[in-house]
Amino acid sequence: MSIFWSILISVRSEQLNVAPADPAQVSSRSSKRKSSEFKKLVDRKYSSGSRRSLDAISVSSLDLLGTSGGCVVFAYFMTFDSIDLHDVSLPHVNETRNIYYEDELAKKEKEIQEMRNSLHKFEYRIRELEQSSLCKDLANHELQEKFKEQIRVLEGRLKLISDGGELEYLRNIFVQYLSCNNNSGAKHILKAIGMVLKLSPTEMKAIDKKIF
Repeated sequence: MSIFWSILISVRSEQLNVAPADPAQVSSRSSKRKSSEFKKLVDRKYSSGSRRSLDAISVSSLDLLGTSGGCVVFAYFMTFDSIDLHDVSLPHVNETRNIYYEDELAKKEKEIQEMRNSLHKFEYRIRELEQSSLCKDLANHELQEKFKEQIRVLEGRLKLISDGGELEYLRNIFVQYLSCNNNSGAKHILKAIGMVLKLSPTEMKAIDKKIF
C-alpha cells in the first residue's frame, strides 16, 4: 500500500508542475505514466497468470478518467487486492477432473461387470458338478440295492443248505437213481450225487467202472 500511495503522490506532483497550456497533453502523459506504473506494481504483487487478466484494461480508459484516474485505479486495485485468486474456480480444471473421475468410474463399472460374469460362470459350473454328482449317487444307490438283493438270495440258499436242505436233496436224487431204468439217466443222477458228496474225478471214474 505504501508503494501505491507513493505512486499516486508522484503522479499528482507531476500534474501540478506541468504548465496548463496543453491540458490534453498533460492528461495523456499522466494517464500513460499511471498506466505503466500501475502495471509495474501489479507485476510485483501478482504472478504472470494474473497479470494477463489485468493487461486487458485499455490505456484509453485510463486516459478518459483524467485527474480522477488515480482514485479510480486505487479503488480498482483495492477491489482486486481483496479477491483471493485461490477461490476463483477454473472451469477447465474442473472439467478435466470430471472427465478423469468419469473414466475411473467407467473402469470400475467394467471390472464389476466382468466379476459378475465370472461369478455367473462359476455358479453354472457348480450346478453342473452338483447335478453330475447327484446322478452318480443315484446310480451307486441302485447298484447297492441290486447287490443287496443278490446277497439276500445267496444267504437264503446258504441257510437252506446249512439247515439240512443239502441232505434232503441228496436223499431225493438217490431215490431217483435207484428207480432209474436206463444207464444214461443213472449216469447223470450219479454225477449229481458225486457233486453233492464232493467226490473227486478219480473217485467218480472208479464208481463208473464199478457200476457200468
